[in-house]
Amino acid sequence: VSALEHEEYFSKMREEINESREGLAAFLHGLNFKVFPSKINAVLLKFSAADCAYKFFEHLKKENIIVSRGNGNSNFGLDDTFVRIAIGNQEQMEKVRQVIADFKVKFPAIYHCSGNL
Repeated sequence: VSALEHEEYFSKMREEINESREGLAAFLHGLNFKVFPSKINAVLLKFSAADCAYKFFEHLKKENIIVSRGNGNSNFGLDDTFVRIAIGNQEQMEKVRQVIADFKVKFPAIYHCSGNL
């Protein structure tokens, strides 16, 4: 009932989430990550090896960015080569982009197993 009373607010939130998701997906595509199409509030990445996905996961974790790995309960059916990034607000997503760009620079060998390279 509350959602119906605040349809304009929820519509705006959906639009912002969609824009943030598409912006992050485009950023990741630009860095040659393998990104799966999504309609939810997350972006799904696939790495060519589980150890690469783990190192990416750990790099983000060290920067206080918590993402989901494919082997978790919230990602049923995915293996350890997947990482899921939930969409946050603009400020949070800017930090995510910075940390991912930093990953590319700090770990070029690992970055090369990020999917499309």
